[in-house]
Amino acid sequence: MSSVIFYDAVAYLQLPYLMKACVHMFFVRAGMSGRAVSLTIIGLAAVLLCSNAWAGGMTVNLTFDSSFTSSFANNPNNPNELSQAEAAANYAASQIGALFNNTIADRNGNIIPFPLNINVSGVSDTSIFGQSVTNGSGPYSYSEIRSALVANSIGQPSAAAVAALPTSDPAGSNNYYLTSAEATALGFQDRANQVYGTISFGAGYHWAFDPSNRAVAGEYDFIGAVEHEITEVMGRIGLTGEVGPNLLPAYSPLDLFRYSAAGVHAPSGTGAGIYFSTDNGVTNLHTYNDVDVATRTDAGDWAGGQGNDSFNQFFTTGVVEGITPVDIQELNVIGWTVAVPEPSSLSLFALGAVVCGTYSRRRSRAIA
Repeated sequence: MSSVIFYDAVAYLQLPYLMKACVHMFFVRAGMSGRAVSLTIIGLAAVLLCSNAWAGGMTVNLTFDSSFTSSFANNPNNPNELSQAEAAANYAASQIGALFNNTIADRNGNIIPFPLNINVSGVSDTSIFGQSVTNGSGPYSYSEIRSALVANSIGQPSAAAVAALPTSDPAGSNNYYLTSAEATALGFQDRANQVYGTISFGAGYHWAFDPSNRAVAGEYDFIGAVEHEITEVMGRIGLTGEVGPNLLPAYSPLDLFRYSAAGVHAPSGTGAGIYFSTDNGVTNLHTYNDVDVATRTDAGDWAGGQGNDSFNQFFTTGVVEGITPVDIQELNVIGWTVAVPEPSSLSLFALGAVVCGTYSRRRSRAIA
């Protein structure tokens, strides 16, 4: 792995010590076993997953560079792979964009459009499965982060979870970093038209590209992989106390929702059993990775054995790795505003709530 340039709003800083947190890679592991998962979710997050009839919608703009083109254009077994890969990536981007609002308020209170601009690169082999390199901003104090999250959560499903954050820093470092996309969403910077990061994929893997047929035997869900990487650029990363550019333990907003038990924050927790919760640790919504530097697991990804999910650390073939209501909830608590249903869509809204109530209980399937 090469070092990562993590951009501050003021200066360019090269931070090889943040590589694990800022260059997120998830790898393939065969033989994962699924188990039934019972999820306690915020109702609106569930409806977002089930209904596509939403007002607004953030624009996620993908630019495919020459490395992606050359990597995916030379498959002798599939001469159409490049066009299929680009179409699948753009489909994934549209799915992410439809979930969240397309406008933000800058520090002056002006409402501005928020195009999430991301570069897409590739390699021709299997040296990369999925990877994101993201720009960043910081440091910010805990008080600044908490105030921004509270202000951004007004009228959102995340309001209660964010309001319950303690007034004093649970990490004790007062040293927080955000990806530049999240910093823009929370109003810390007014750079809505920048490129926020680069996501990369390996053409050497067997990918399923068709949005209507994502569970293909022997192939990995490319749409789910793209969604995984886009959301890391959006701030779905765990820093968990890694040394920051100011040589102090650094944390991300996502670390504030890590728990080891009811009422016990674990922003630095990287062992087994650390989980995501929005009610002060009472409910384990999903368990995070047991972070292992040797195997390069990512603190912001889900551990295996909890069902198929775009945010999982490990993918397997033949299944849909989709975005779940808990995934939406996780992005919502770190500052991404869920889109509001149009009045004409209220009947679909209600129907989606009923359907998702069943889906959330039965979503887990065995992984072969």
